Order: sequence, then structure tokens, then C-alpha cells
Amino acid sequence: MSKFNKNLQKAISISSTILGSILLFGVIGFFLKNKYDSNIFFTASLILGCIIGLYELYKQIK
Repeated sequence: MSKFNKNLQKAISISSTILGSILLFGVIGFFLKNKYDSNIFFTASLILGCIIGLYELYKQIK
């Protein structure tokens, strides 16, 4: 496999991991926000999704 394909696969994997974690926790936070009528759940879950996404990015780069 060429170096370009390896780099492309790594970039796709990293971007989908970050996007997936943010979207997953965003949806969970959205439902908690609507259930308990508080914006703190949505904000906290988005921040948690970003932290987990960046941690996974760190693990894949390392």
C-alpha cells in the first residue's frame, strides 16, 4: 500500500473519530437537555465529546 493511502486512511479515521464522539455526546446532551429542561447537560456533553475526541486523536497520533 502506498504512503498516500496510509495517510489518507489515518486522516479519515481521525476525523471520523472526532466527529463521531462530538455528535454522539451532542445527541445525548440534547435529549438530556429536553428531558430536564437545562442547558448545562448539552454544554457539558459537548465539552466531554470534544475531550474524548481529542484524547482519541492523541492516541492515534502517538
